[in-house]
Amino acid sequence: MSDNDRYAMLIGVSTYESDRYHDLPPVRADLHYMQAVLESTEIGMYNDCAVVAEPTRAEMLHAIETFLEERQSSETALLYFSGHGEFCEADNQLYFLTRDADPDDLPGTAVPAEFLERMLQSCRASSKVVLLDCCSSGSVVQGWTAKGASDTSGRPPRSGRRTRSLWPAPWPAPSTSPRRPATPPKQPRPPLRW
Repeated sequence: MSDNDRYAMLIGVSTYESDRYHDLPPVRADLHYMQAVLESTEIGMYNDCAVVAEPTRAEMLHAIETFLEERQSSETALLYFSGHGEFCEADNQLYFLTRDADPDDLPGTAVPAEFLERMLQSCRASSKVVLLDCCSSGSVVQGWTAKGASDTSGRPPRSGRRTRSLWPAPWPAPSTSPRRPATPPKQPRPPLRW
């Protein structure tokens, strides 16, 4: 792997215009430390790590689309989101909340997980990693379709393409973050591959 083939986009929303969503000040630290780890020459070795802080819906849609469309087949694309997530039962969809999200109109004011799935499917990067630090992130695993080998033995697929598993973060980090449940799930979730 060469020095220039790892690209990351870190998206974080800590403040919300709607009074119905509480602000998440720890998100700012999440972005800072994630960027530091990924750009570290001893750990992540990502040469390009873009940070999108406090985006509106339009800004987040544009940033994700541009980032994933620019990726080439020799590259790794990592996308990280930290902020509120909300599952909408009306359309059975997870939404990533942006600073201008309206709880009465999530489809029109937040970013649907379905959009991210479509963008990932069309992305040319040979390796794609998605890290979601938001409520309801587990609903994404059940809703997205897995790609690659269905073998769960841990062996890489024979196609030669690298895959990464998506695992939502169900346990609380050693912080006071109110965003995750306090108990682990009863059954492990299968990995998701693109």
